[in-house]
Amino acid sequence: LEQKETGASVNIGKRFKFPDDYFRGDWTAKFQRTNVINGDEIYQEGIRNQFSIQQIISRSSVFEPIFPTTGTKVANSTELSGGPFLPGQVDFIKNIFSAEAYTPLSLNRKLVLYSNFQFSFVNSFAKDKYLPPNETFYMGGNGLTYNTIALRGYEDRSIGPVNRTGNPVGGRVAVKYGLEIRYSLSQDPLPIFVLMFGEAGNVWTDISKTDPFDLRRSIGFGTRLILPAVGLVGFDFGYGFDRRIVDNQSP
Repeated sequence: LEQKETGASVNIGKRFKFPDDYFRGDWTAKFQRTNVINGDEIYQEGIRNQFSIQQIISRSSVFEPIFPTTGTKVANSTELSGGPFLPGQVDFIKNIFSAEAYTPLSLNRKLVLYSNFQFSFVNSFAKDKYLPPNETFYMGGNGLTYNTIALRGYEDRSIGPVNRTGNPVGGRVAVKYGLEIRYSLSQDPLPIFVLMFGEAGNVWTDISKTDPFDLRRSIGFGTRLILPAVGLVGFDFGYGFDRRIVDNQSP
């Protein structure tokens, strides 16, 4: 797959006083021009213009940025592109819901349970059900690749639909569950904490094929530290139980 993207976006945000001070809203207007140069026999080649608006409503009571010990964060993002209201040649609606929670497990709050859940869904309004490759969901690896949901213990973008040559093509529905037990070794002068994790997720071609119990699972451990002038640095080791199903490799 080879493509070129150009565009611009404008974002505004506002903190709400109702239902409480933890709520906020963010709105984005975006124009994007996508040129699919090589569609890899999956995506239509050519240039399409996209006009979209996005709304994110979130509530966060998480205050510590480096090592949170209490609080929850819930967010729902809805994006509308084209359709009956906007111009362009890309028509879809996308919704991403995420929830996170931090629960202290010790009196000194050095031991913390972090739990998270994410459900992502995108549906095309177009007659041919076309979606640009950058609007579908991928999963696997550390999640640093664009539009990819992290799932440690697997190769980048290895989880989900593939084409005839075995290359990932992205899916329209994604689900992920995760648990981490974190322990703070130091907060001053150098914040360092270690963790153990278990997570599971999958990506499907459409909602009719979605099975929230058909998941790719992994466990592992890692560490995080803050380096001056660098920021947050992390190292994780993950063991993917279902590697043979995903890419026929040993876990």
